[in-house]
Amino acid sequence: MGKYKRELIVALMQLAIFWLLPLAMLKVSPMSAVLIMLMCTLVLAVYAARLSKNNIKYVLPLFAAVMFLPTVPVYYNSSALIHALWYFVSSAAGMAAGMLSKKI
Repeated sequence: MGKYKRELIVALMQLAIFWLLPLAMLKVSPMSAVLIMLMCTLVLAVYAARLSKNNIKYVLPLFAAVMFLPTVPVYYNSSALIHALWYFVSSAAGMAAGMLSKKI
């Protein structure tokens, strides 16, 4: 458990982005909410790539996409399922940026 403490914290933060941020952004336009959540996912992936020393960090983009799916019936309609792909891409781009900035 201690070995993956950082990854667990990042995973919990990602879950908070998907479950708590929509509640906090009820008065924001839906497109703005999606952009804010994508940016949060990107920043979190950069953070995870820079701080994690384990190879499990490469699972984060898949985790982000899969953990978005249960929120669709709660907050959105079925047309939001495609957003899981965008969260995967955003997280993968953040991982790549974090890994590149770590090497510099």
